[in-house]
Amino acid sequence: VFLEYWKIQEIDLSMRWMVRGVNKVKINRPAFKYDKIIVDENGRTKHYFPKWKQIARQLLQIPFIILATIALGLMICSVFVVEVLICETYEGPHQFYLEYVPTILLAVAIPRISSSLEGIANALTEYENHRTADEHEMSLTQKLFILSIITNYLPILLTAFVYVPFGDVIIPRVKQLIVHLFPKFAAKLVFRPFASDTDR
Repeated sequence: VFLEYWKIQEIDLSMRWMVRGVNKVKINRPAFKYDKIIVDENGRTKHYFPKWKQIARQLLQIPFIILATIALGLMICSVFVVEVLICETYEGPHQFYLEYVPTILLAVAIPRISSSLEGIANALTEYENHRTADEHEMSLTQKLFILSIITNYLPILLTAFVYVPFGDVIIPRVKQLIVHLFPKFAAKLVFRPFASDTDR
């Protein structure tokens, strides 16, 4: 009974003393850059940064994510193409090992690419200029989560929804493109009919 009474008393006193919600006030990050200082009716100072500026800065993450997805998608597609071309056209020694070299190179490159993308995400989050550390961490975590999804699941999605269903259409066109662009190189290759490898 006393606790319930005290909760009511707390609310009453906080309203009388005009400090209601003061426990939810969060301190500014040291890196927060405000435009101006506003003093409210209670004499409390508030560092003000326009919300529209912050939203405009947050919108920069959309082209960043799109560009990261396209760049990683192109890398993964090129690895698929090189793998298939080695598998389909190369008949020399160590063919079994050579067809996995592009995948190994991609597996080695992905952590470095992820690290650089995380650095860009961190810089974007700093540029967004969040007032509190909680907002900053939440924004950075969202970006890192999306980048993690892109780097971890894009190869699976491309395999499942592009390579397996459309590989027999895409790969012959890629072969034709190679023959057209690099005729001397293509003359040395032995082209066999393509059949998509669902175990890939």
